[in-house]
Amino acid sequence: MKNSLSLLLALLLIASTASAQRFAKSVKVPNFVLTDVAGEKVNLQALLKDNERVLLCFFRPVWCPICNKRTHELIERYEELKAKGIEVVAIYPSKPEIMAQYVKDAEIPFPVIADPAEALYEIYSIERSLKKVQATMQRSDFNETVSTGMKLYGGKSYGEPGDSPFINADFIVSSRRMLDVAYYGEYVGDHYSLDEL
Repeated sequence: MKNSLSLLLALLLIASTASAQRFAKSVKVPNFVLTDVAGEKVNLQALLKDNERVLLCFFRPVWCPICNKRTHELIERYEELKAKGIEVVAIYPSKPEIMAQYVKDAEIPFPVIADPAEALYEIYSIERSLKKVQATMQRSDFNETVSTGMKLYGGKSYGEPGDSPFINADFIVSSRRMLDVAYYGEYVGDHYSLDEL
């Protein structure tokens, strides 16, 4: 019985860290119509009518300071991105009420979707990898990145930190919902460079 339980736990760990079929460049992605944390409808197809491209950013839970650092980079460069015809949509696997407070506190100017059921994470095959999360902690810039992200919270917290095996991913969607870029991170905080846009 003990061996069966150990085998089951090992299989569950493998299943949770394995990648589903990843999207690739030039794939047509499905449309979605969701309500963001501000109560506004976010329709991917409609965003593409008003913008040349949409940058979809998938994050770990909102308590992650590394993700907070990237979110603030997006906030700081949002006007620059908009001038290039790019709308940003951020997706977090956190609860809407927590996300709504975070959006208000950080004054996030772009749509933020709370996806605690992780439906979009599954559609976009967002990777879960405990190995990559652990490898992140070995990086030479880990402490500095976490420290910067913590300072950017301004002393506020958004839920209790916990275990989350998600690895960040970014997608650039152009007209007809075709992917220009499907970027799956190699570690926590590995995002597509905004300088490449």
